[in-house]
Amino acid sequence: MKSFNDSYGIESDVETAIGLMTTEQYIKEKYTAMGANQLRVTVLEDSDEKFHSRVERVVRMRDKAPGFAKKLLKEEMTVVHEVWWGKTGDVKQGGFKGELPGMSGGIEADLSMADDGDGKAVISIEGRVSVGIPLIGGKLESYMAGIASDKFREDIEATRNYLKAHA
Repeated sequence: MKSFNDSYGIESDVETAIGLMTTEQYIKEKYTAMGANQLRVTVLEDSDEKFHSRVERVVRMRDKAPGFAKKLLKEEMTVVHEVWWGKTGDVKQGGFKGELPGMSGGIEADLSMADDGDGKAVISIEGRVSVGIPLIGGKLESYMAGIASDKFREDIEATRNYLKAHA
């Protein structure tokens, strides 16, 4: 298993951010802005306490993959992941779970959002990648952890832009 950790500040307070980030509109606009193809969003739960969604989208990963990974990846793959956020408490807790198409294992992350002390929100990500493929699993985990970290960074930038436009 390969781990990665990041945290990002956003120009919004926690309550405004969680209110905007726990909507189907946010998810659709964010992934559309990130260039998602064949996007399908399903809201699994939307209550006063929790928001839970499932996102399916088609991505092209093979072009950028290192040689050892190209044989395992299709030209276009449907990526499926779930994200959930708790809406209560001073610190909002959430999670991410994504499948790696055609491989055993996946990407998981614990998410939290808290006040930075100056009224702005900070989102923290503690992620893990596991791939159950003998011999190259460790190399693939490192590669996928780097991709996941880059995608979370891209996701946060799209979130910042969304919050600027809607807050």
